[in-house]
Amino acid sequence: MDQCPTCGRVSEDWASNRDTGLKGTQRADNEDRTTGYCDWRRSVGHHCYISDVDAVEWRLGPDGLFPVAVIELTRVDGNMPLPQSYLDAILDRFEKRDFQGRCAKEVARRLGVECFIVAFRWDLSEFWVYNLTSKRGWWKSLSRSTYKRWIISLGGGEEGSQP
Repeated sequence: MDQCPTCGRVSEDWASNRDTGLKGTQRADNEDRTTGYCDWRRSVGHHCYISDVDAVEWRLGPDGLFPVAVIELTRVDGNMPLPQSYLDAILDRFEKRDFQGRCAKEVARRLGVECFIVAFRWDLSEFWVYNLTSKRGWWKSLSRSTYKRWIISLGGGEEGSQP
């Protein structure tokens, strides 16, 4: 059996589409394969920081790809109505407790776009949006279709506009 030259896995999942030129099939499990690295990396210290950005929203224009927003995601589990205190706790985590908000805003600043926090219900039935750059929001309990319209509007002259 062949071995993947980049990841070292030996299986059919990466090699099965080799003749078609397509990437290997997607994994069926939910394992976060970066956890070990991230846990170790955060222990390095010495004023070295690591932060992931959940999403950079892009558009394709006449001059090629360009960024329109940095988005940090946080999932809301369960079906209970979301109290303001929950949204306040999310902001506290991004703005005060963790370095994540500061890093995301800096990435957005360097890209010349705004940074948003998007809280989403586990089943994608509701979305809450907060503009971390201008400290505006929460835009509460958006439906899937309203949220989709807002995402589509980014980069179309209405950047950062309220959904």
